[in-house]
Amino acid sequence: SISGSGATLGGNVTADGGRTVTARGVVYSITPEPTLTSPEVFTAAASGGTGTFSVVATGLAAGTTYHARAFATNHLGTAYGAEVVFTTDESVDLAGGTVSRQRVIESGDRHVFHFFLASPRHADFSTIGGAALRAELFDEKGTRLATFTGNRDFSLRELLFAGDYELHVYRGADGGEAQGYTLTFDVATEAVTLPDAAVGSSVLAQSGVGRYGSRVGQVLSLASRNAVSVFGVATFRNGGTLPDELILSGTGGSTFFAVSYFGEAGNVTAQMLTGTLRTTSLVEGDEPVEVTVSVEPNRKKLSKKKRIKKKKKKKIVTLKRTHVLVIRAKSDFDPLIGDEAAIMVRTF
Repeated sequence: SISGSGATLGGNVTADGGRTVTARGVVYSITPEPTLTSPEVFTAAASGGTGTFSVVATGLAAGTTYHARAFATNHLGTAYGAEVVFTTDESVDLAGGTVSRQRVIESGDRHVFHFFLASPRHADFSTIGGAALRAELFDEKGTRLATFTGNRDFSLRELLFAGDYELHVYRGADGGEAQGYTLTFDVATEAVTLPDAAVGSSVLAQSGVGRYGSRVGQVLSLASRNAVSVFGVATFRNGGTLPDELILSGTGGSTFFAVSYFGEAGNVTAQMLTGTLRTTSLVEGDEPVEVTVSVEPNRKKLSKKKRIKKKKKKKIVTLKRTHVLVIRAKSDFDPLIGDEAAIMVRTF
């Protein structure tokens, strides 16, 4: 029960030497082997008697190593137990992105650093100095995310989402002398999701790749002569470093045009029209998800008889109509982030 400003300590008086124990407790100091008469010593006392007891030490300095010993006093004198070493926790402000801490760690001790991230980050926690270190990284639920057990300088690299975390740096009980190390927190690189929608006549001819959040330059124009069906291909990527599923959607047809969408699983028109088609988790560099768009003009409604004056005959002509489809990709992680492209079909 160690925090940044306190700790629960205790001991066990196993024998009273034939005299009543009048006081017992724990003495602690930043220097080794504290006693009741040591300079700058603190005392957390309990009532007398034998057996186990616990006391609470308060007002401790954050990130500081303390030496503690249990004691028991009767009218013959004071006896002390074995020394223990503990270090209070420290909260580290990582708003600036990079922070370093210089520490000295005793045999068997554990240093705990608390920190908060306001947004997803690519985190790197590393040490130099040659100390025999181990490390563990925990999230706010106490789930262990990463571990290092090499007894040397370490580097833990993780993608972390917004939230509270704990980094534990500890040393085995090797009995050696205190060892110094420098710990660096580097969370300067933000992990972002960048939904990317593009369109083209084929997968190899796409317009809008790498353009995010705008349809400028992301329009595919298709011409339908005599109301024949035309096809386009939409591709969807995540250009960011934050793994994310994309939610895909597309607009439907009209009186003059029927629109269908086809993906890897077959006809996905219903999902595209309702905005429920999802990709697998994508990250920068992954292969794009492809959706083929079929636009079928309604020949009956787009056909019109036109009189030829000189020959006094009539011929069938196709009406000129335009239909625009909007294709969208939205982030599942943050629905406010998305991208869109357009397909414009003209008949003549």
